[in-house]
Amino acid sequence: MRTVVSVLIESLLKGYIARYTWRCPFCAASFSSRFDVNKHLKVEHDTKQKIMCSLCGKAFAGKSGLDYHVSIQHSQTQKYHCQVCGKKFGIKSHLKGHLNTHVGVKPYQCSKCLKTFTYSSNMKRHEKVCDGTIGGSMI
Repeated sequence: MRTVVSVLIESLLKGYIARYTWRCPFCAASFSSRFDVNKHLKVEHDTKQKIMCSLCGKAFAGKSGLDYHVSIQHSQTQKYHCQVCGKKFGIKSHLKGHLNTHVGVKPYQCSKCLKTFTYSSNMKRHEKVCDGTIGGSMI
């Protein structure tokens, strides 16, 4: 016997899954547009075009991403230090976001479903795909 709750959950899941029609042929990722799946393929699966950081091995799709990474992760001018764990940051806003993780503060809230986030970038990525339901979609 199907309950009201099970029917509601089933309909929410169908709506959530139906929106993501573009699937990556190499992994389980799914996307709402062809542009997004192509970007994913280039960044995650195109080994010919990746540029590796010689200091930590992290891969980037382009030189600008690598340059930015090196400037904030490996620069000797990381003047912002976490007083809790000692981690260093090259950008003050990154330290601020990091400090939120220590105290459990999530100051950024989705305007559609009210889900909260530690970092504004995570909230912005979420809002692009949020359907407005409580516990809405999150990539």
